[in-house]
Amino acid sequence: MKKQQFRSERLVSVKRGRSIALDMANTLRRPNRISPQVALILGFFAIIGSGTILLSLPFASANNTATNIIDSLFTAASATGTVGLVVLETSTHWSRAGHIIILILMQVGGLGFMAGAILLFMALGRPISFGHRQTLAESMSLRAIGGVVGLAKRLLVFTIAVEIVGGLLLFFQFQNDKIVGPEDAVFYAVFHSVSAVTVSGFDLIPGSDSLRVYSESPLFLMTILFMTIQGDLGFLVVVEIFRKLRFSAMNMETKLVLVLNAFLWPMAGIGFALLEWQNANSLGGLPIAHRVTNAVFHGFTVRGAGFSTVDFSMIGELTMIFMILFMIVGGASASMSSGVRVNTIGALLAAMKSSLTGRPYAEAFGRTITTDRIHVSITILILYLTLLFVSVPVIFSLLNAEFSIAKTLFDTASLIGIVGLSTGLPSELSGLGKVFYSLMMFVGRLGPLLIALALLSRRARHGWRKFPASNLRVG
Repeated sequence: MKKQQFRSERLVSVKRGRSIALDMANTLRRPNRISPQVALILGFFAIIGSGTILLSLPFASANNTATNIIDSLFTAASATGTVGLVVLETSTHWSRAGHIIILILMQVGGLGFMAGAILLFMALGRPISFGHRQTLAESMSLRAIGGVVGLAKRLLVFTIAVEIVGGLLLFFQFQNDKIVGPEDAVFYAVFHSVSAVTVSGFDLIPGSDSLRVYSESPLFLMTILFMTIQGDLGFLVVVEIFRKLRFSAMNMETKLVLVLNAFLWPMAGIGFALLEWQNANSLGGLPIAHRVTNAVFHGFTVRGAGFSTVDFSMIGELTMIFMILFMIVGGASASMSSGVRVNTIGALLAAMKSSLTGRPYAEAFGRTITTDRIHVSITILILYLTLLFVSVPVIFSLLNAEFSIAKTLFDTASLIGIVGLSTGLPSELSGLGKVFYSLMMFVGRLGPLLIALALLSRRARHGWRKFPASNLRVG
């Protein structure tokens, strides 16, 4: 016999100007609904599973033979997670059908599967439930669900608009390109446009490690850069910029994201240039003007896009450690990038400033950051760093070849931050290592905090007790 669930409700009676609050038990059984966090995780599992099956079928490979299921899983997880890491060369192993499957997975993974599902429901004339709206809000990192469907529509229109503009710019360049040529220019432009806007980092350039053959094509690199910036900033920030135009009129969150990015982008580019300027195996092998262009390019792409024009297996170990810091930070909240998020770092910096100046609350741009946001930021950072440092020895033990600790840490940070830069480690993974990588790409895409919330979604039905305060020595 199932135990009946009761829900406590507060009834207020007002009589002669006095109010009396009574806690009454509601005997109506509460339906056991799946929480939005669990629904989001199950949705991404379903997408990765479907992609794995499709990519493993013969029609998806160039030689019309079935692809190993583990390699298919790795590719599907990488595309859906907008990571860009590969164990099979995208341009030569997969057929045009396989490329289309990867393109769809990138688009769905970048937009968030729930945004696509909501828009599909609308197209079919189906009602959108409150639960669906909650899940959509979770997939877009929103705290409120008001107007979320309209926001999903604007997100789709904006994303496609940027992809069309970027695709046209790439088409005119690919049309006269010796590598691509006019016959493949349209598809290559569409594929790389979607890959850039969703900061996935996949490419179809044959015989090339990412975009290395375009290291001396500044127009091409700036076109890719143009499309990846909005992925780092996030749709909400971009909309706020176009709506307000003036920095002073923007809200606190947008100001925080813009200021921190204005600091992080040049710092990453300048640091990369200084550390690799004389390295003949990376920037040092390029003319001076192109060294600057490539340093700027990597200053922007290191926190999310994953495109590269140099061989990262040949960069110095100090450069690797330096770039890891930016991978950990990642992009803005509600963006297509991952990491601990710029907003999280901003909240923690504001809390640190308040502690140093003796203020009781964290403040930024004339606004108070609530204590619960500070607690969430601390939780995200601790979970993220824990996941990173626990994963390093696991991955190190699953390699078929020897890699330095610096390279393993670099690739692990790129994996969990869904950046996609690599020193060549994925190609040396064992079968179990590829499965673990696929799992970490999934976790990195949704974020450690969302995973934790999904596992702890059932809240206690009683109120929390507050224990007596006690002094704790710290520092």
